[in-house]
Parts: sequence; C-alpha cells; structure tokens
Amino acid sequence: MSLKVGDVFLAINPGFSGDKSHFHIVVQKTKDNLVVVTYTTTKIEETKRHCRRVERITFPSIEPATIVLVSPSDSVSFTEECAINCNHVQMMSEESYTTKQAFKLLQPIKNPALIGKIREAIKQSPIVEQKIIKIL
Repeated sequence: MSLKVGDVFLAINPGFSGDKSHFHIVVQKTKDNLVVVTYTTTKIEETKRHCRRVERITFPSIEPATIVLVSPSDSVSFTEECAINCNHVQMMSEESYTTKQAFKLLQPIKNPALIGKIREAIKQSPIVEQKIIKIL
C-alpha cells in the first residue's frame, strides 16, 4: 500500500497519541518514502490555547497561525469539526504506518488547498524541525 499527499488514515501511534487513534493527514511524501503527517483532535479550544502558548500570543482574540480547522466537508472521513496543531508534525517511513495492524486508510482530503494551508501553518511553527519545514 502506498500513501499519497492528502490521504487520511487512522493509526494508533502510542508515542504520539497513546492508545487512542487519531485521524492522520499526509502533508508531504519524499522520494525515500518518508511521509510528513499531522493529526487531528476534537479538543479545539484546548488546541488553540496550546498554540497560543507556543506562539507566545497573549490575547485570546488572536488566532494562532499554527492551527488549522477541518470539517466533514473537507473529507467524509471526518465526522465532526477537528483541529490540527501544526506544531505537532511527524516524519516517519510510510511503512511505519501502513504495516501496523491498527492502520486504516480512509477517504482523502477533497480540497487540495487545505493541504497548502496545513503546510503554511507548519512553516509558521517555532518548534517544528527545520529539516521538515525544508521538505515542505
């Protein structure tokens, strides 16, 4: 199985999400079959607060640059509105996801502009590794 940019999948990754599975979104794929992924959470307000802290925003009325909201209109895989904290990005081999028993490929992102928005939010992160930002 091969992942491509815009794919949405469920996978349990104890190092990132404990035993709870999250929707993962493939943001970039390299020639070496490394994939850059973000993941969603339904804890939107908590995620906004976390992004504000990372970006050192002191006013709650200012939206952080590192958060992206997704909804069921972006992919039928999403059942409710979710947030992506673009300060949390992983780059791993494609096989590290696809070979897990807890891997399930879902419906991809319908709007390619959303992937661009996620990439731009990742680039705004003060904590994402530069090697990942350069790949985007």
